[in-house]
Amino acid sequence: MPEVTTVSAPEAAREFLWDDERGQRASASAVRDYQANTVRILIVDDDPTIRSVLEALLEDEGFTPVTAANGQEAVAIVRDSPPALVLMDLMMPVMNGVEAARTLKSEPETANVPIIAMSAGFILRESIDDLLADSIISKPFDLDALIANIRSTLRRANPEAYD
Repeated sequence: MPEVTTVSAPEAAREFLWDDERGQRASASAVRDYQANTVRILIVDDDPTIRSVLEALLEDEGFTPVTAANGQEAVAIVRDSPPALVLMDLMMPVMNGVEAARTLKSEPETANVPIIAMSAGFILRESIDDLLADSIISKPFDLDALIANIRSTLRRANPEAYD
């Protein structure tokens, strides 16, 4: 979403208005419409470099990335405002990705949020039986393959939105 700043607009009569970086004015309803038409993807990884790379990649692909550094943060974010999809590393401090996925998939409000697990291959092989993810991808991953996996998983989770 473009960065916005609030402006005083007496003519708005209780309507909040924002100016974006291009100087264009937007109403609260226009901002809500923009947010409703974006696909939010939560990136969960304890490595800040991986989070940054994935965040830039997803922005370039037209998605709206949100980030978390561990499973506990991810669970809180998904409970508060469920994204369209979660990219979840499995090996993290505080709460690992397997525990976070189990928690999210066990709660009715978050059970339908698709999760793509990301981790080193040997970790995936060890965790595959216990993993409640909708898809998996091994690190290091090919960025084109990751985007294809994201689009495929989103399509499976919400076919009518991607016809």
